[in-house]
Amino acid sequence: EDFANALNLGAKRLFCPANNPNCLNKIQIKTFSTSGKAGTILPTKQNLKEAFAEIANKAQPEDIVMIYFAGHGISLNATDTYFFLTQEARTGNKEELAK
Repeated sequence: EDFANALNLGAKRLFCPANNPNCLNKIQIKTFSTSGKAGTILPTKQNLKEAFAEIANKAQPEDIVMIYFAGHGISLNATDTYFFLTQEARTGNKEELAK
């Protein structure tokens, strides 16, 4: 949440003209957290899939897309595949995650 706040401040400073400091139409930040604070989204698999689909549908070649993950995950041996464990993860079992 702190990283999202810092990113928001920096993006406004970089992309918003002085006469329109709110220019929220240019900056879109989604904050996934289990804190329950206002403005956050639960980090479920479905919510993350929807967010990535939205990016895929809306992003233009001139856009800047930044994705920051802070959490837990696991990688499968002998592959470059990394699994970010979402809120509903109940196991770190590699065989179960590979399904």
